[in-house]
Amino acid sequence: MQAKLLSDKLLLALLALVVWLPLTVGADRAEGIVFFYGLTALWAGLILLVWLVQYARGQRRVPPAARRAWPALLLLACWVVYILLQLVPIPLEWVAALSPKAAWVHQLTYHPGGDRAWATLSVNPFRTLVGLHRTLTYVLLFLLVLLLVRRFTHLRWLLGALVLGGTLTAAIGLTGYLLGWKSMADGGVLHATFGNRNHLADFLTMSIAAGLGLLLAQLGSGGEPLGRKERLRQVLDWVLSPKMRLRGYLLLMASAIILTRSRMGNVAFFTSMLVAGGIGLLLMRQRSRGMVVLLASLVVIDILIVGSLIGLDRVVERLEKTSLATQHRDEVFLDTLTYLEDFRLVGSGLHTYRDVFQLYKGDYSPQTWARAHNDYLQFLAEAGTVGALLPGLFAAVTFGVGLRALRRRIPWAVGAGFAVLMSSIALFIHSWVEFNLQSIANASAYIIVAGMGWVACCLPVEEPPPRRTQRRRRRLVAIVGGLLLLVHLVGVGRIVVADRITSHNKALLAHWKGRGDVAPQRMADALDRQLLAIRLTPANAEAFVVAVRLMSKRTALEEPLAAEVRHRRYDRMVALALEATQRNPLKARAWLAIAYLRHFQQRYDVLFSVALRRVSEIAPWEFDPQYDLARVGLAAWERLPGLAEQRVTLRAVQHGLTQRPKEMARLIELLGRKQLVCRALRQEVVAGLCGHK
Repeated sequence: MQAKLLSDKLLLALLALVVWLPLTVGADRAEGIVFFYGLTALWAGLILLVWLVQYARGQRRVPPAARRAWPALLLLACWVVYILLQLVPIPLEWVAALSPKAAWVHQLTYHPGGDRAWATLSVNPFRTLVGLHRTLTYVLLFLLVLLLVRRFTHLRWLLGALVLGGTLTAAIGLTGYLLGWKSMADGGVLHATFGNRNHLADFLTMSIAAGLGLLLAQLGSGGEPLGRKERLRQVLDWVLSPKMRLRGYLLLMASAIILTRSRMGNVAFFTSMLVAGGIGLLLMRQRSRGMVVLLASLVVIDILIVGSLIGLDRVVERLEKTSLATQHRDEVFLDTLTYLEDFRLVGSGLHTYRDVFQLYKGDYSPQTWARAHNDYLQFLAEAGTVGALLPGLFAAVTFGVGLRALRRRIPWAVGAGFAVLMSSIALFIHSWVEFNLQSIANASAYIIVAGMGWVACCLPVEEPPPRRTQRRRRRLVAIVGGLLLLVHLVGVGRIVVADRITSHNKALLAHWKGRGDVAPQRMADALDRQLLAIRLTPANAEAFVVAVRLMSKRTALEEPLAAEVRHRRYDRMVALALEATQRNPLKARAWLAIAYLRHFQQRYDVLFSVALRRVSEIAPWEFDPQYDLARVGLAAWERLPGLAEQRVTLRAVQHGLTQRPKEMARLIELLGRKQLVCRALRQEVVAGLCGHK
């Protein structure tokens, strides 16, 4: 068996990639995640590239299951094309007709030379481009499963790779939990290699689903009644068999799920296991008592024994204490519905939720909400009704394929079908209150399980004779596919390199904050690297903002400068900040940079006023932008152009006093504006600051 596994190097590379996923790209917003995602995309791309070369030479052929999976491939292709359409510049009038709010966002940009004539449906094309590359990577993983899993034994190996990845992740996390590592378990809550414990619980649920599929495939069909000695011998064989080791791995992962203290993660795990088991008993042609015993043992051992030992009661306690009033998720859901109403048809652009939601968030929380904590709402908001229909149909059709696989008489097809069923049910449940499909590891695991479901349903029992295809046609397919693949990999590479440069320079700026002993050459080198990042990703507003910060730091270090030199420096920084707003009009830090630069130049012109108004409009209840707006507005109070700018400043002060009164009061005292604020604002707002009762 080992020799056969090693005989297909590409399949072996795919299995290794499956194990790699939870160990590297689980922490979706951790430092270095873009780098590890880039390695994952490169890994998958190289496997497919080698397959295309072998296909062109006649060494590979398209398996029957891949041909029969055309509905899934068509839906994924339509989804990719839809995201591309969100990135294509079209006349602004067309954008206004399809998405009036998107047109309004694009018109927020200050254009001294005239109005904007062309725009995209996405309000932040760079983020949508990143989402496109991620989607393409998921499509590559789905394709690789269809192309490389050519036999039912290959399904077994792929299910085993998912179990191995989940087991290693759980073992690493439990080790860190026992040793008190904060990187693996912070505050007594297990998150292992994942940044979010809910994502860990969902991934482990999919790994357990794969393990249960393996166990179900190896169950007997019942047979004749056995005597006492035969049953005892069977029990001993079971204890000493590889199945028992697999059962131990499942217990290990179940323990890790409980220790995540994820409320809906545990609910989704146990519910999906019971519902999928019940559906399996109804649909499987070869039912056995072993399946009933297996599911019953999972419930009894996992909940009653393991759960009582490691604290399932704490999960129950968290469920009982759950309150929408303390979680703020009900407000987020309601505000997201308002957001969705404005982008109902075509959405705001994939991966743009964080940019757009700040327009709608109320004063219930000072934190920035980067996710909707509801995959359904987030997909609808970002892709619109038209776009969200495509991944929804893919998930529904894949679920139906899993049901069909359960009806087959082939054990490994039944096992893969059960894995699809349980994974889908868990995701359907958990996605109501979490954003698991925004996690690279979880989305990749789901798409791999979905691919296994299609193979299990469509793979014929007997391998048909190879179809003859012309060499010219094979080479044409290989060349076109290879070129498209190279474009994707080059795009991912540019994003990864630019992200590494920008992240490194942001870390340097944090390290240099408040210090005056920075070597000028080191600062110049950092700025040169940042300009390279801008050339690599010219649509990334964040790269421009970091360049402005570096230039500002460099200017401060080189004081005193000649007035003409300083003037040119500030004009250059203002131009870069304006470029950032044109890439992303909702980038509050870019507008703040313009306001600060104009303040340093003592130029309180139209651009300064526009910058103040934009920050007030696009992030009305985000504390950090409002704090900086209040800071520059109060500092320049006597020189503000008019009453509109004063009202914007006072509104920012009022919001800051509502959310974080101590910090805002400290700023007001520092700038010497206490009497001004107490005179201008209502008594209930400034009661603590001004001494009112």
